[in-house]
Amino acid sequence: MNKFCFYHQIVILLLSIMFSIDFAKAELVIEPAEPTACPGESISLSIPSMSTIIIENGIMPPKNEASVLWGTDSGAIEGKGASATYTAPAKPEQYSVIAIKSSIDGEVDFGGVIVTVTPYSSECPRKCSVREISNAANNAAILIHSTEGSIGGGYNQRGSIDFMDVYQTLKARDYCDSEIYTKKYEDFTLQDVENSFEWAKQQSYAAKAKNLPEQPLLVVFIGYALPGQLLLATADSRQPVAKNFLGDFTGNTVVAILEAPYSGTLIKELKGDNRVIITSTGDNLSYYDDLGRISFTKFFFDQLLKKDVSYSYALKRTQSTLNELSTPFNQQVPRLEDSEPGKLADEICINSNNCCSSNDLFCGLTLTIEQTGPGPILTVRSFEVKRLEETTSSRIDLSVQVENGSLTEVTIIFEIPTQFDVNGYSRQPLIHRVKLREDPSASGQWIGSYEGFEVGGNYKITFDAKGNAGESMSDCIIDDGFKTECSITFTVEGPSLITPTK
Repeated sequence: MNKFCFYHQIVILLLSIMFSIDFAKAELVIEPAEPTACPGESISLSIPSMSTIIIENGIMPPKNEASVLWGTDSGAIEGKGASATYTAPAKPEQYSVIAIKSSIDGEVDFGGVIVTVTPYSSECPRKCSVREISNAANNAAILIHSTEGSIGGGYNQRGSIDFMDVYQTLKARDYCDSEIYTKKYEDFTLQDVENSFEWAKQQSYAAKAKNLPEQPLLVVFIGYALPGQLLLATADSRQPVAKNFLGDFTGNTVVAILEAPYSGTLIKELKGDNRVIITSTGDNLSYYDDLGRISFTKFFFDQLLKKDVSYSYALKRTQSTLNELSTPFNQQVPRLEDSEPGKLADEICINSNNCCSSNDLFCGLTLTIEQTGPGPILTVRSFEVKRLEETTSSRIDLSVQVENGSLTEVTIIFEIPTQFDVNGYSRQPLIHRVKLREDPSASGQWIGSYEGFEVGGNYKITFDAKGNAGESMSDCIIDDGFKTECSITFTVEGPSLITPTK
């Protein structure tokens, strides 16, 4: 039989049975029999009966005695012969995968399995790379941040710990850059506010068109306010933001978090159906110190970083933290407005559909039965801290291995080279803290990325890890050598990474 015609018949057969195959009567057995996958995850499938070549009387069967064609009704599959790799689509559901084996004498056998793509959860996070490649973004976060006036040019914002903590928390919870609207180190104007909500609408329309599950729109405002009025501060002025700046956004649930003085006085204008409004204070001042290391936003997003923590629970824990501080911080009382009082904020969290509530005593905690003993051991290989893509020279990929017990947090700290302002005055070296996330596919591996190489110089990267019981890191191994200071240095020219040095 002509080879082209043979495969043409197979393709027709595949299409004809794709949606009507009876797997119970199939002659080929595919393993695993009941496969599951996270959205976007790749899994291996195989036909055991073809995996081993049997030699009889010392004679091997002829090559190409049988060929296999794999197919699926959704997702992607690549395979030759007895094994294949199936990549699940973004939408959680059940999908069919079939295999058709054809022998050289014209005999055809078929088999199939149902792959269950599980809903998103902490065990099945929305993989950023998969969403970006498939243009299937279903998250949206808007970060509005003033440059805080007197210096301008984004300098104060660049060093702001609370702003960077929001950004890094979203990244650690697997938000793509394309799902975060922020000006980073530039002035956020009133036009940018308007543009950001138009962008959020387009994100929502696109997700609905693809029938993708959406996370609530997250809006974070860090800046100034007067009673009943938010302000955007630039180098030259402070401009009033529309009192109902959430506008007519009704396409999705909205969570708005305001870090500003008198922010509680904005609740009346902003509240509405399917909205959660959280403010750093009521009708008084909101306090801030040490570039935001002591601030409502920093404490709040540190809570949200934890596994499946709801907004309500994070607020409860943040209030406890503020109460333990000295005056004036312990006088600050955050506020919550929930369109479903005590319910909606308890059911949603960052990038997860499996949130623990404020009444859960173990929310955000990982319990261990035995003592963890010495603190974690962190292993870094400088050659694994590398540029993610040649086309993105200002971004590097970070990967570290941690041993000796379960962890609550792995972080890296970038010390940025000294810079000079427009008047020629030296600025203090800036410090950026990046939170890594545990790689679900590799035990003990923590991963993340950093992009911030705007100026040349030596960038020092310090690594740190903490155990569940708060134990500090016991040992640091860099390039197979024990180090008292767990850090490496990068030389950067312009925005381009040159090489890591010990």
